[in-house]
Amino acid sequence: MTPTESLVSGTKRPLAAEEDTPSSFFLKLADWIRSSKGGFVHPDVEFVDETRELRLSTNAVGIPEGDIVFRIPRPNLVNPSTATKWSKIPQLLGQMHQGKDGLFHSSQDCIVAAYLASKPVNIQPYLDSLPSKSSLDTLPRRWRPEKLGLLGGSPLLRRIKEQQHEIKKDFARIQQCLAGVDGVPPIDFQSFDDAMACVTSRAFAGKTFDKRAEGSEESTMVPLLDLCNHERGTMLPKKNLSYEFEPDHVLVRSKGIAKGDALRITYGAQGNAQLLFNYGFAIPNNFEPDGSSNDTYEFFPTNDEASKAVFLRMGPKSYSYGCFVQALEMFIDTHSPSNGETENYMNGDAVDDLAGGPDDMEAFLNECDEENLEGEEDDVMAMYSMGLKEGVEDEEEDQPVQEELKALKAFRSRLILLSKSYAVPDKERIQHLKSANHSSEKYAAVVVISELSTIHFFARAIEAIIAALDSKQSFSDSLPPLTTEGVVNENHVSDLLDVYMKIRH
Repeated sequence: MTPTESLVSGTKRPLAAEEDTPSSFFLKLADWIRSSKGGFVHPDVEFVDETRELRLSTNAVGIPEGDIVFRIPRPNLVNPSTATKWSKIPQLLGQMHQGKDGLFHSSQDCIVAAYLASKPVNIQPYLDSLPSKSSLDTLPRRWRPEKLGLLGGSPLLRRIKEQQHEIKKDFARIQQCLAGVDGVPPIDFQSFDDAMACVTSRAFAGKTFDKRAEGSEESTMVPLLDLCNHERGTMLPKKNLSYEFEPDHVLVRSKGIAKGDALRITYGAQGNAQLLFNYGFAIPNNFEPDGSSNDTYEFFPTNDEASKAVFLRMGPKSYSYGCFVQALEMFIDTHSPSNGETENYMNGDAVDDLAGGPDDMEAFLNECDEENLEGEEDDVMAMYSMGLKEGVEDEEEDQPVQEELKALKAFRSRLILLSKSYAVPDKERIQHLKSANHSSEKYAAVVVISELSTIHFFARAIEAIIAALDSKQSFSDSLPPLTTEGVVNENHVSDLLDVYMKIRH
């Protein structure tokens, strides 16, 4: 992925090595792919040194939708099953699981990173296309301490520090595994660290090429495709490539590419915290066409690092209601599920699963607005509010309004406290937005502003709900004002208020 001045909102991965030129890595990479059976690189695709991106030549006539742009054969891909010389490593690492006593990164990512770090000569043209060490330093786990201070107050900082610690433990476990494999060259930590940065920022989740594991997915490095820009959300231009994993190759087709266009894909609906953490960049105004934010805020109800988090997301009621109720549940003193069933219902993923995802959740919530629904509506609504009820038929007896107000106020107070915990003052953060396009200052500012916007969204919703329950309620504290760069859709706040009152009251 190659960030550019004009595409700052649509970047995915660190730059390719700056010391390289098209003649030293792109042309060799293209020839390497073409030399494999079935390999194809469209002759009008070129690498632009100035902007560090793949694009269609300005002398071309364009590539019609559906035409093949790249065909990358299996021998040119890098994943656990194609790292043939390391066939014992998947078995060794497969015995280790992610978690407290296992690996922090997935075993597949560790396998691929270890393979890349060994610098195998058979994939040298691909190795030459990977980012330079200095470019990989855009990933926040490689930031200097003073740079990490830009994220002071953000829950992302906790994840970054955890990753900094755990990657060293992963390397130690990798070394233990490699000690049992004959003929494998030793790997130093810096090489593994660089390789893991490449994997986490560039790998695709592709279908396995290992017939023994048919139906599963593997972390796969796909040459050329990982040099394409990322586009998502409401910003223009849109992606102009599609890709799919075939039995023997990865096939990349045009979605309509005009001459001079940069090649663009989408890496999915990911929030800015996730984008910065994994890929080293962030996108201003990271919204979908329906107005839902791709950003999520990792909300902790207390400062206890062992406390469970809820990922809050702004947007239409199908996105905001489930996580809102789940977070509110944390502030209700009397809620103590007798078994895991209630807790699972209130799990953020489970709320989506019960309705088949946001689309079905939207349909259900819209049905709640229909006046002609009878007993069936009550049954379904009870399912969605189960985490706030405790087996009493009369809702007013089960959940007194005063108890509910107390929980709402505690939730709001926590949001206000979190909004005041950010280390960088607003004025300084605004200035950071105007800094160099690929600077840590700019990306940190984008992440923090998106988090503050989410905090404001849910705090405003809480205030609206409290006012609807008791118009005489007042607050002793106030939410700090949101800068003009922050975005809160008041219509979506009203939607959340309406659906909460319909379902709960």
